[in-house]
Amino acid sequence: MRALDIFKDKHSTPAYGIKITDAGFQALLSADTQTTLSVPVGARIAVFGYENHLWVSDEPITLPTTSTFASSNAMLNPPPLVVSEGDYNIQTLYFRMKIGGEVSVAFYR
Repeated sequence: MRALDIFKDKHSTPAYGIKITDAGFQALLSADTQTTLSVPVGARIAVFGYENHLWVSDEPITLPTTSTFASSNAMLNPPPLVVSEGDYNIQTLYFRMKIGGEVSVAFYR
């Protein structure tokens, strides 16, 4: 479940790659419906794959409906996220899409 593997390629140049995880999940999200996923014990990083626009948060998500900014910790099309470090531990991730689509989440230590 370790995310990165650093190695030397055939020219002895340092390289890296992301491993396939043994803690992966996938779902087909319905349009404008919130879905949750429990973070596995021991996971540190979550990596996301998705089609369409994906919102991710550690609390319930309210999608924007107007052109006015509102306070939110939800991230649109997030990069890999730290889900656990020291006293910081997310237990549940919340997902939402306006038009629905496929989502995958890979957790790593």
